[in-house]
Amino acid sequence: MDRIGIFLLIAAAGIAIFTALSHMSCLVIGESCYRAQLAPPVIIQSAIDGTMIAPIGTTVISALFILCAAYALSATKIITRLPLINSRYLYNISAVHVSWGFYRATFFYVPRYGE
Repeated sequence: MDRIGIFLLIAAAGIAIFTALSHMSCLVIGESCYRAQLAPPVIIQSAIDGTMIAPIGTTVISALFILCAAYALSATKIITRLPLINSRYLYNISAVHVSWGFYRATFFYVPRYGE
């Protein structure tokens, strides 16, 4: 793997770890943090009511981001090789994340009618 690819995977791992930590900060900060991170209304209401939906969901999402970071670091051989590290799987995971990013970006640029 070339140096640029390794650098980009390490950068992606750093971003994923930062994102996981920022999601976990919602457990401490509370409802305003969930609003700032554009959580669904059900999660925000859960944070207000003190039910377990918000903390469990936040923990699961953060774990997924940490898993993505682990796979990126595994591809650079910084940590031990993880199962399913075939490039076909990494491309599919990347495609899902990029698609999700484009989907979420529409919330910033597409006007919502009725609000």
